[in-house]
This record gives sequence, structure tokens and C-alpha cells, in this order.
Amino acid sequence: MSILDAGKACIASAIKITITQNGVPIQNAEITRSVDWDNVGEKDDATVTNSAGEFELPALYMRSIIRSILPLEFVASTLVQVHVDNESHRLFYAIKRSEEPNVEFGGEPAVLRCELSDDESLIRFGGTLIKTRCSWNK
Repeated sequence: MSILDAGKACIASAIKITITQNGVPIQNAEITRSVDWDNVGEKDDATVTNSAGEFELPALYMRSIIRSILPLEFVASTLVQVHVDNESHRLFYAIKRSEEPNVEFGGEPAVLRCELSDDESLIRFGGTLIKTRCSWNK
């Protein structure tokens, strides 16, 4: 790590998701991701699904000089939603407890399939619980 990376942390890992409703791809739907890094700040981004119901969002990084000086616990929450027909549907909500990429997904890249007609459930990746209606492709 160089001096230029001091205080820099991955607050949300990259994701690649395919969304369907009753098995049909959700096209041109707005996707929002809201990330809150406790004691540091918030960051949001958005995209739109393609004709196959797919979208990707890159990893998000923030820098905290205070955190590089003080021993603060790392906690970042991520909420990913899809907006369809004037309704918002949560795809997943996760708490990230370490600044390394993909740690909230058990160290693997997040490639998910989300069916909007499925009920939400809790999935455990090590010490992380994720509330989701998605399944992970492995």
C-alpha cells in the first residue's frame, strides 16, 4: 500500500446481478445502491438493467484520514434496490465489517440472480448476514 492509499477502504464490493420477475428479465429498471460508512460518510450510485435484466456496479471506495489515525471499527452498510412500476424492491441489504473487497460475500465476487417474486431470506457468509431475495452463482 502506498502513502496515497492511506485511509482508503472498499466500502462496497462490485456486484453483477440478473433480475427477473416470474422468470422474465426486468428490462430498463433503475437500480440504486446506497452505502453508509459509519462515522465517515455516505456514497450512492445508480444504473439501469439491460434487455437481459442484467446490471453491474463497480466497487466503491472512500478515504478517511481520521480512520487511518484512530482505531475505529469498520462498518459499512449497503442497500441495493430495483425500482419497477413505481415500486421499490430491496435486492439485498448487507453490513460490511472489513475494508477488503468481496469480504461481505465470503471473499468471492458477487454474481447474483434475483427473482422479485421470491421472499427475502437471510444468507450467512462467515460473520456477515445479508437480507436478500437473491441467490449467489458459484
